[in-house]
Amino acid sequence: MDEQLFDFTTAKTVTGFTLEQVIAELQKPLPASAYKPVPGASDLTDIDPAYLTEVATKVFGPAGFGWWFDFHPTDLVIAAEARTAKSGREYTVYTASLHKLVLRYRLLDATGQTLVSEPITATGGNDNEVESYAVRGALTNAIGAAFAKLTWQLPVYKGQLSHRNAA
Repeated sequence: MDEQLFDFTTAKTVTGFTLEQVIAELQKPLPASAYKPVPGASDLTDIDPAYLTEVATKVFGPAGFGWWFDFHPTDLVIAAEARTAKSGREYTVYTASLHKLVLRYRLLDATGQTLVSEPITATGGNDNEVESYAVRGALTNAIGAAFAKLTWQLPVYKGQLSHRNAA
């Protein structure tokens, strides 16, 4: 059987974006409300993760088909730490660390051939008083880090755009 080579000159996402267009869309400024200061680090900017899901779906297609992520359960580590607030209230903080998340996306060429990207790996972490929120935050953090390798919000990471000048 003759295997046909994937034609990168006609490659598009399942929603019709060329790779050049994908990069441009991922770097576009978002509404000013998408940018917030990172708590406790006023010079850093946090990006509302809902916008990443919206843009990734627009340029790659639905999650699970146009783009998706996976991780091995042993790469997710959850720790619990008992703490005492200044008020004397005792509480538990859960720390979730995801040591390796793999992100992939799908491309199609003009002949209908499908190509799945090589793995884009990232890590993530979060802490919260609710264990499931800590896990969700670690996943969200890792997904954002993986998409950052595809230039997601590059002007923010380069210090050209922030919560201070987004408006």
